[in-house]
Order: sequence, then C-alpha cells, then structure tokens
Amino acid sequence: MKRQLLKITLQTILAGICLIMVVLLSGPVFYWQDQSPDGLNHGGLTEEQQGQGIVRMMQAIEREGYAGALIFEWMDEWAKKTWSTEPYMIPYERHVFWHNAIDPEQNYGLLSYEPEMAADQPVVVKGEGSIRRIAVRHDAAFLYVDVEFAAQPDFSKEKLLIGLDTYDRGRGEMKFSPHMNVSAPGGLEFLLEFDAQDSRLLVHPGYNTAKSRYSSFASSQGVFEEIRPLIHEVRVSKDGTPIAAQYEDGSRLNYGDFKANSYNHWYWEASLLHIRLPWARLNFSDPSSLMVLDDNSGAEELVRDQLKTTRTEGIVVSALYCDAAEQQKIDLLSTSAYNWQPWEVTAYRERLKQSYYILQELLR
Repeated sequence: MKRQLLKITLQTILAGICLIMVVLLSGPVFYWQDQSPDGLNHGGLTEEQQGQGIVRMMQAIEREGYAGALIFEWMDEWAKKTWSTEPYMIPYERHVFWHNAIDPEQNYGLLSYEPEMAADQPVVVKGEGSIRRIAVRHDAAFLYVDVEFAAQPDFSKEKLLIGLDTYDRGRGEMKFSPHMNVSAPGGLEFLLEFDAQDSRLLVHPGYNTAKSRYSSFASSQGVFEEIRPLIHEVRVSKDGTPIAAQYEDGSRLNYGDFKANSYNHWYWEASLLHIRLPWARLNFSDPSSLMVLDDNSGAEELVRDQLKTTRTEGIVVSALYCDAAEQQKIDLLSTSAYNWQPWEVTAYRERLKQSYYILQELLR
C-alpha cells in the first residue's frame, strides 16, 4: 500500500512539473523556426523578451497550481542544432568549434558564451576620399567589418553598398547595381545596402539557400535577392481553415551597438560604421576550417553532410558610396582578401543575459 501510494505521489509530482522552453536568438539576424500566437516563438526574441516570457510562464504555472517548473536552459550550447540549420553545418562533426548565431537551439541559455576576437591580423585598407578606412576581422560567431568615413553619410541623399566576395573571384555578381556601371574587383556573393529607408543583406541569385541554391555563378546584371527561408509550410487547422506559409526575413539588419547582446548587426560611432554578420548567414558551412557552401545540385530535401563545400581563399570587402538614386559614384574602396588560420579551440567569455536579471527579480 505504501509503495503504491509513493508511486502515485511521484507520478503526481512529475505530472505537475512544467518544462519551460523560452528561446532567445543570439544572432544579429532575428531567426524564427516557429511562431506562436502567444509570442513564445522558437527564436526571434530579444534577451528582455526572453526574460519576460519566462516570468509570464512562471506566474501562470504558480497560478494554475503546478508542483514546480524547470527552466530550459541555464547556458547556451554550441553543440545543438535544429532542422533548418543542420544541413548547412558541414562537416557536421566540426560545428562545435563555432557558434551558429542564427540557430535558436544554440541560444536557449540564460548564460551566454561569447567568443573572443580572433588573434589573426585584421585586413585594413585606407583611402583618400570619402571612405577613409575599411577593416575586417572575425570571431567564432561573426564576421566584422568597420567602414570609416571622412564625415557620416547623409542617407537621405546618399547610399552605401558593401559587397562581399566570399569565395572564387571568378564567380558571383560583378556589378553593385543594375543602375550603375561600376564593377567590383571580384564576383560578389552578398551585398549590404544602407539607405534612408532600410538596411538589408542581399544574396546572389545562385547562392540563395532559401531557394535551394548553393553555388554562385558569374553574372554582370547587378541583381541580388532577399533571403527569405521557409519556416512553416502551408497548414490546415482542424476546422479546415488554411494557414499560410511563413517565411523568415533573413535580410533584415538590426540597428544597435554590440554591447551585451548578440542580435544587432550595425551601428554608428561618429563617422565609423560597425557591422557584424553571422557566419551561417554568409553560407559558411564551417568558418573554423574556412569552408563555404558550393553545390549546384539544387537539392531540396537535405540530410546531414549532403551538400558539397569548398575552402575559401578569403573574403574581399568592397564599399561603394553613391547618390541615393544609384546614378553617380562618390567613392569606392576595396580590401585585399581577408584570410585566417583554421582553429580547433576557441577562447570565450561568459555573460549573464538580461533575461537572467529579469528572472532574478521575480525570484527575490
């Protein structure tokens, strides 16, 4: 009788424990794998929203009389993966050596593990015109680009286009824009646009993984595409109501400094523009061994380690400063190829996220 009573009691306790899974995207690009009507999305939250979501669930659990709760989880895990990122981390066995900042599974924690800046020598080029300097460096999560101007641009009248040639100088888009006959020093896989309306990361049509394209080709049209991967297929509810497909805005660039967060992409410091981009968004399959996606199969149903990759010979950054209508070049400055040493060990620092302190207030 006592054994049976103990069994029932344990079952009751276990049934009353609620597992809280509030996901924080720790990358500069907001990432959603799943969107919930309640706002508790699988990714796409700031640290403050993560903390507020945990508090909301804790209060609901207490109000409903549950026996307790587990908060999942304490720390970020670089070794995790999710269905929409796993096929692009190649070789998969090396994905623990770098931080995939657009993978929500790697960023659940209240405690963040943030990589230290790599010891490799940055590439720096200086100019005499409106663009005075470009510097490129990296850590295990991001590529960093700094662009310094003689004076901060007026984006109501001017525009900045930054091209990234991530591999194979002979492939990619040779023109920054279809409206100007200005060529880059090599084929561009990605283009960043900064103007009065927005800031965007665009991709060469042949290299848009959102459309199952994994290998750039030589072109001279000045055409780039938005990155909008599918995160929810079309569904039908129980009552027959159709639910439209959902897509992530992978081209969005968030404004704000990089202090105590990992989801902002760019900010101004006087006339110095700071940019950081997650490796996975630039189609690096393994930055620790300098590998990028390079597969022209067009495969859609992907499995682990299926796609072909190639080793980059470095990243060339080119900044074109022009008028807002993209009719007249003001200045153009390009770097040499930025290269780095492969790594097996990453230096990192720990940081308690803002969500930790929000939860701390609740539990005082």
